[in-house]
Amino acid sequence: MERNTWKQEERNWATRLGGVRVPVTGRQTGSAPDVQHHRYAIEVKMGKVMSPRLQKGWFQAFSSSCFQLATQSIKKIPLLCITQTNGPGRQNSRFVMLRWEDFKNMNDFINQRDEEFASHMNDILIEELENNK
Repeated sequence: MERNTWKQEERNWATRLGGVRVPVTGRQTGSAPDVQHHRYAIEVKMGKVMSPRLQKGWFQAFSSSCFQLATQSIKKIPLLCITQTNGPGRQNSRFVMLRWEDFKNMNDFINQRDEEFASHMNDILIEELENNK
């Protein structure tokens, strides 16, 4: 993949999310995000980044959402929940994947309640850090 391609995609995401692209120069992995943002630590991946298993899971969630809309007039947001097993005695990692459009709508809603949400998330992160010591 050409260098300018992924740099441009980082710029595109920065614009969509209201952030600023952070140049790679002088940073180490994990020391700074691809996009500087007031709420999110944003990493951008471009290319064939989803495994066939994740693609299938996404297709199933999306298809179910479309089916329910067509047959029952029920609007549901497709959501792919992913659990990464980390081995015996280690806590699993859990992730949620959703479409950009759905994330944007949720984020716009959150922006209306920014202060309350940020405070709540900080409390959760502090609790999680304390539990993982």
